[in-house]
Amino acid sequence: MKRVKIAALALCGMLMAGGVCAQEGNTIQAAGAKFEKFNAEKKYGDAYAALVEIETLATETDDAGALAQARSLMPVVAINAGVAAAGAKDYTMAKDYLGKAIETDMTYGDGRAANKAKDWMSKVYLYEGIGYFNDKNFTEAIAAFEKGKEYDPRNTDLSVNMAKCYGEMGNMDKAIEAYESILNIDDPHGRFVKPKADARKDLGTYITFAASESAKNKDLEALEKYAGISERDSLDTPEIYTLLVQAANNARNYDTVIGYSAKAAAAQSDAAARSNIYMLLGSAYDNKNNVEKAIEAYRKVVAGTNAAAAKKRIEELSK
Repeated sequence: MKRVKIAALALCGMLMAGGVCAQEGNTIQAAGAKFEKFNAEKKYGDAYAALVEIETLATETDDAGALAQARSLMPVVAINAGVAAAGAKDYTMAKDYLGKAIETDMTYGDGRAANKAKDWMSKVYLYEGIGYFNDKNFTEAIAAFEKGKEYDPRNTDLSVNMAKCYGEMGNMDKAIEAYESILNIDDPHGRFVKPKADARKDLGTYITFAASESAKNKDLEALEKYAGISERDSLDTPEIYTLLVQAANNARNYDTVIGYSAKAAAAQSDAAARSNIYMLLGSAYDNKNNVEKAIEAYRKVVAGTNAAAAKKRIEELSK
């Protein structure tokens, strides 16, 4: 993991320039030297501890210059310590250092390092949540992803993984909600075009599977719900309309057959499959005694095993 660059790290040199370290053996100078050594060795936790030591000594000696210099470096060094800990998968330590970075920068800095730390904090919760997910501990994974969103609500990776957790738990409503949180991001500059496209694709896969299960259970209400979601979110889920029309026909819900047949027919890749949908549509109108519409639908049955039956029914209705 990439560390954050620190400008002007020659802390002991800065302290000496301010006259603080002029006397050999000065404890602030010694702490500054430790900081330089640990930071050069990328031992950022130890480097941060050295800065805390300088802060304490400077406070005790009323050294405002040394105090300000130490505090200016603390947020960035804490971020580096947190990133290093995250790379070692010590997420507890990572969160501790990143929390220190946020706190010190919000107290003594301008907020820029804090924003960087929040970004990393959301990633740490993402990594932690993925670990829980891989262990099939979905409840803990969701808790981690939700915590991460507190630090970066627009981190789409958190939402995607949260949706997958809910999907594994069979909670389709919450999975859909998580995906839609990505689709609903205000994106005037087009930064989220790909995440939204990926979310739309994944959501389509999820609700197509859910619709298939609903069709097996003859749950027409659920099928209509998933068809509505597909329309609302502009999903590429043609199978849902086919399942819905077939289920509605079996349930003799002819209004639903009529309402979705056009979309189901448009979703078919060959003439025979398309003709099967129009056969159902013709039958729906037939059962509602709408002869004109029934004949119109039957005339579109031009291929497959239903073609002859449709032709015969047209002749019967035309008498």
